Amino acid sequence: MKKIQITLILVLSFFYSVILSAQPAATGTWPSLNTITYQVVQEGWANSQTAEVTVAIDGNLDQAKLDRIQQDIQTKLQQVALNVDWRITVFQRDKSNSGLEQVHVEASARLPLAALGSIRAAAKKVSVQGETFTVQNIDYSPSTAEIEAVHADLRNSIYAEVKPELARLSKLYPDQSYYLHQIDFNTVLSAPSPRMMLATATPQAEAGGANDLLSQRIVETATVVLASNSAQIQSREKSDTTSALP
Repeated sequence: MKKIQITLILVLSFFYSVILSAQPAATGTWPSLNTITYQVVQEGWANSQTAEVTVAIDGNLDQAKLDRIQQDIQTKLQQVALNVDWRITVFQRDKSNSGLEQVHVEASARLPLAALGSIRAAAKKVSVQGETFTVQNIDYSPSTAEIEAVHADLRNSIYAEVKPELARLSKLYPDQSYYLHQIDFNTVLSAPSPRMMLATATPQAEAGGANDLLSQRIVETATVVLASNSAQIQSREKSDTTSALP
């Protein structure tokens, strides 16, 4: 039994030695990568074709109206702007001295610019005694989707700039085999102009004529690292040649 155990230990020790010999040399034995780091800057503009509209609903309701308030509000919001995904973002209720429930609701949706010209009149039209609809805010800032589309275009432009840079390096240093090692993006959005976020929109803006309100500047900066592993390859080849000698 002892003989079998000793034999097994010797076999395992042999395989462990083989695995270790197959591993790369200790850190620092091989030369580090030759790297070139530089920055690429691209600028673009996000242009909005929509605006985020917030409608406030205030009312004094009895229990019967309170039971169907959500359905009633959604129905009337569709009259304010048809085929729009209105989302209720604020819902507050409080008991008044008269025994009625005081309700304050806010709903938001993004509307095409062409639909803004009559938005206030439509809100006033659906208002009734004890339940008023008011356009509280119109935000002309580009949407997240519009901003992200510009980000994607700017990143594509940066990628396109890296390729000729690699080609130039390959021509100047044909033995180095440079490649894209790392790229880090940093985005800067321009601070929204006060004219881009309006509590009360002008008639021209509501009609979709204020195009100077609808753009946001985006600067995409990329830190690009190009690397060459030729020094490592040469070191490995040298090591392999040395180990192959008798």
